[in-house]
Order: sequence, then structure tokens, then C-alpha cells
Amino acid sequence: MVSNQVIAALHIENNEIRILVGQFFRDSFNVIAKHTAACRGMDGIRIIDEGKAIDSIRDAANTVSAMLSAPLKSVLLIIPAHRFKREKRTFDTLLPEHEVRYSDIRSLIKESYRSSVGHDYEIINVSCANYRINGITYPRIPLKEKGDILTSETDLICGDRLITYDYVKLVEKAGLKVMDICQDGFASCKEAAIFEQSLNSYMINIYLAGAHTVYSLICNGRLAAGFSSANGFNVLVKPIMDRFHLSYKDASRLLLRYGHIGQKEGEDRLINRWKDGDREMSITYNELQQAIAEASDKFVESIYSYCSNIVNYDNVSVIITGQGASLQDLDTTLEACFKKKVTCYCPETLGVREPKWAPLLGIFYEYKEVQQINETALSSVDMNVYTEHLLPQDNEEESNSLADRFRSITEKLFTDDEE
Repeated sequence: MVSNQVIAALHIENNEIRILVGQFFRDSFNVIAKHTAACRGMDGIRIIDEGKAIDSIRDAANTVSAMLSAPLKSVLLIIPAHRFKREKRTFDTLLPEHEVRYSDIRSLIKESYRSSVGHDYEIINVSCANYRINGITYPRIPLKEKGDILTSETDLICGDRLITYDYVKLVEKAGLKVMDICQDGFASCKEAAIFEQSLNSYMINIYLAGAHTVYSLICNGRLAAGFSSANGFNVLVKPIMDRFHLSYKDASRLLLRYGHIGQKEGEDRLINRWKDGDREMSITYNELQQAIAEASDKFVESIYSYCSNIVNYDNVSVIITGQGASLQDLDTTLEACFKKKVTCYCPETLGVREPKWAPLLGIFYEYKEVQQINETALSSVDMNVYTEHLLPQDNEEESNSLADRFRSITEKLFTDDEE
């Protein structure tokens, strides 16, 4: 991925559209712009009103286009890992030039995508765990290595075919070309660098979204097993909605800001007040904890039950990714159950230091590898138009300092998220 590429990624989760725009410069990733907006027409991961969802995506894309002063034309798309599964396959390819080239890797990947994984499944991503040539195994592409046959042990990351097609069709109907797709749980593994951390050890990545949870077991730099559950942290949002008659947006905001997992009660202090007609309503911290206490216990128990078969082994660690990693005390509560170190992961990239952005960051790293193999350099915007608006105009005074020019650019691109 060259330094003058501008790439955008789009994620629809919890009735929210998230768009992240950035570029790689050498080995570092730079965030150019980010935007969140409500997505109408969704119920969890299901599309219930296509027209409203398309309008929401189009409005969000137009906002980002205005921020960039260049039309947003294409995006990388995060797909929910509904009915997620992983299959392991081995592929061989002859080397016509008697040395490994990117064209040979492309042949392996094309053959991988032609694999049969079930009529209701779609191969979302292909991850080559290792390569073998002349009896030697390589964790990375053995570019220019001499030989006649290249063998690849490949992980096929699969998901529900209908969900995949529906999301791609939805985004393209909104006027955006889909450059590539990636599942949310797998993308979060890429961002958290779990594959690198899992050498000679086991790591469990629990990608916790509102409507679903993805469990991934990683060992020695590859995905060893994985599955998805239809329950997410929305099971904690619903009791708040039912008890206090709040919207999903307000209830989830209270949960993520004030809720504590594993805590039965709290201080009797006011945390929210509003009017319902002529009635004045309020919620205390203690009332919120009591509302979610029972659901919180069941929530933790369900996570433990899914991981109990592997978490008791030695040399196993657990990492929580996704928006659910924002839940307070989730790590300490799960540590008490697992008797293992549990980490709630938050990205450290400047501008997106919130757990919910992890999949969007991860798909950039996944796409960087894909572009290197395909030897392409595509952008999400017209770079001529984008660059023209970033460069200082001829009629600007020569006395403008570099700091002034930089300030004008950053003020134009970065906006605070609305709650």
C-alpha cells in the first residue's frame, strides 16, 4: 500500500454506521478522518428496511466526502461473523518460473476461494498460515525462493452467505463500491496483533458486539478454531430499556458509561434525569446496577461456558475486543471465573482510541497484505481531487506558517463523535 493512498472502511453495528479513513505511511497507520452516524432500518445484524439503511449509509458517506473535500467512492466492508466457521485446507501450485512470485500466491488464493464450504456458507477471507517449499516451512511468503512446487496450509474464514450478500448489496446500492470484505471477529484479531502474540501459546479472542459474540482460538500464529454466538452485550441493555422505558441508544449509553459487570449494587447517586411528559424521571447508580445484576451474572456465565473447555489449560490467555471491551470490570470479573489473565483491548492508534474501532483498523492491515500480493494500489477517493484541496492555494499569503496550514487541515478533517 503506497503512501499516497487514501482508504476508507465501513462498519455497521448496533444500529450505528462507523466510517474510518486512513493511510499507511511506511509501517505506521495514520487516521485521516472518522465518522459515526445512526443507521436506520436495522435490527441487530438483520436488515429490516433496506431503503432506510441505504439512505443512512448514503448520508454518512456524504458527510465523510465533505470532510475530505473529495467524493467517497469505495470502502472496505466489515461483515458480521454470523454462523462463523473456519476450515483448514492444503493447496499446491506449480512454479512456472521455478521461483516464488506474487503471481503464484494469487493462484493459490484463487484456488482457495473455489473451495466448497457448504451451500449456505461463503468464504469471506483466506489466511495462509504457512508455506512449504523444498521441505522447508515459512511463516511468511518465501518470495524469490527457488523451487518447483509451493504448498500452502490455508485457513478459510467462512460466514453466512445470505448475510454477506445482503451487506455487500446494501452498501453498493448506497453508491459505494466494495473493495474487499472482512469478518468483524477476524479483523479484530488483525488489529490486536493476536496472531503474533500467540507464538508458543494459546489466545482466546472474544469479539463482543451488541447483537453477537465471536470466539476465536489462536495458536502459533494461526486460527485454530472459532464459532459465533447470537448473544452480545445487548442482553444487558434490554433490562435497562424495560425498567426505565428508555430507547436503545440511551440505555446502551448508560450501560457503557456507568454499568459495572459483576457488581450487585452501588452508590445512591443520580446519573440521569429527564422528563416524560409532565413527569420528571431519574436513575441512580444503584438502580442501574440492580437492573443489570441478574443479566450480568448470566452474561458472564455464558462466556465462561463457551470457553471452559480450553481456558483451564496452561499457557492460555484471554483478550476481549469490540465495543463490549468498554464494559467496566468485565476483565476483572472474567479473571475471577477463568483464573487467567483477561485483557480488554483498546486500540492505541491516535484518533480512534476506543474498542469499537478495532475491526475497522484491522481490515486495513488485512487489505495491506492483499494489495501487496495483488500488486495494486487503489484509493477510496480520487487522489487528484483530494490532494488539490489539501495543498495551499496560490492566493494564500506566503507568511502562513506550517503550523497554520496543518491546523487548517486537521480542523477540516477531524470531528468529535456525537453521543
